[in-house]
Amino acid sequence: MSLNTLLSMALVASSSAASLPRSNNSTYKLIADYSGENFFDHFTFFTDADPTNGHVKYQSRDFAAQNNLVGHVYNATSNKTSAYIGVDHINPAPNGRNSVRLISKDTFNAGSMVVIDTNHIPVADGAWPAIWLLGSQGTWPASGESDILEYVHETSYNGMTLHTAPGCNINNASTSFQGQLKNADCNAGNAATGCSIAAVEQNQLGSTKTRIATAGFKFNKQNGGVYVHDWQSDGITVWMFPHGGLPKDLVAGSPNPSGWTQKPLAKFTGDCDFSTAFRDMALIMNIDFCGDWAGKTWEADGAANRTGVATCDEYVANHPTAFKDAYFDIASVKFYSNNGQKVKSKRHEGHEEPSSANTTSTTSPPLATGFSPPYALSNASHTHNCSNTTHHRRPNGRGGLHLSTRSTSDAGDVEVQSWVLAAGTFALVAFLL
Repeated sequence: MSLNTLLSMALVASSSAASLPRSNNSTYKLIADYSGENFFDHFTFFTDADPTNGHVKYQSRDFAAQNNLVGHVYNATSNKTSAYIGVDHINPAPNGRNSVRLISKDTFNAGSMVVIDTNHIPVADGAWPAIWLLGSQGTWPASGESDILEYVHETSYNGMTLHTAPGCNINNASTSFQGQLKNADCNAGNAATGCSIAAVEQNQLGSTKTRIATAGFKFNKQNGGVYVHDWQSDGITVWMFPHGGLPKDLVAGSPNPSGWTQKPLAKFTGDCDFSTAFRDMALIMNIDFCGDWAGKTWEADGAANRTGVATCDEYVANHPTAFKDAYFDIASVKFYSNNGQKVKSKRHEGHEEPSSANTTSTTSPPLATGFSPPYALSNASHTHNCSNTTHHRRPNGRGGLHLSTRSTSDAGDVEVQSWVLAAGTFALVAFLL
């Protein structure tokens, strides 16, 4: 039975499920759109030493553009451009592998929703990729952190984690989300561990037994997915929808979570004011290596046995071709608001912002378009950023279990575009449900 057929069955089965209640205004309006050839103009490129001690060297926009670490993927069929965010997969890297870490110039507050359309995510032993939101006020974790997609090595599932100052505890019923709550105190380990919900193999489609991968190789074989992070004063909720199972209102650009019948992957509510524990959050995208998480779990996660190399740093330094598949292909990032907030824009101190990187692509460093990406996949570009004015270091890495979400919802007679692998190349097709 095809995935498309299973998706259709799941949508029918979930149509009778009770809608998840929302305490806030259900009308969401688009306030920021990072897509097309202007995608990278919305970010600064972090170039300082890695705060989490990774075997990585984060590069400037100029360097990244000239060395094909970032670029644009153009699809002639859809006439659309996605962003490639990758790493050096050609040269040995004894002093750290070249990568990028992007920080959004815009910051957001409670009453916002970010929708991240991914075609491909990095997967490789030694890699530590992440897409996350980080508060830009005070010293970490004074204004919070919310990890949307984070994992290491070849992990096959995502985990979502919150890191806050003391005073935030999660106590919502586990029946309100699909994942497994691993820790309820969002300041656990002095916020290094935080409160985490692990997806494991629990992104189930409706009431069927069909499960969708939330990270790893299977996630890419499923042609990516769309992550939704909804941040309200009463909590944070994360969904991930397969491209063939998007809610009709989300496709139409007017999301209304109060009508979504698919149970979210993670839902954080409890003894916490989510509008003050998290403030002025910037979006970060990056690909790290080893460090405080991937480096410390090298043996426990089986990477040492799989690679035959004793340490993470040694493997990352001496096996560049192992990271051909360590890239993001991001179709778009869109922010919505249901409380009328305006986008805040600011320069992030302590981070490189090239003088040529203005708000229009005409004055930005040239980025390759249509170049041949690794494994004949579509071109992509990847970045990660640290948004605080004071760089944070966590004694135990970026927190607890981290990966992403995947789920399905209503998707009637709507064309949903998705990347699929065919005859060694990527083609854009439309699923008609």
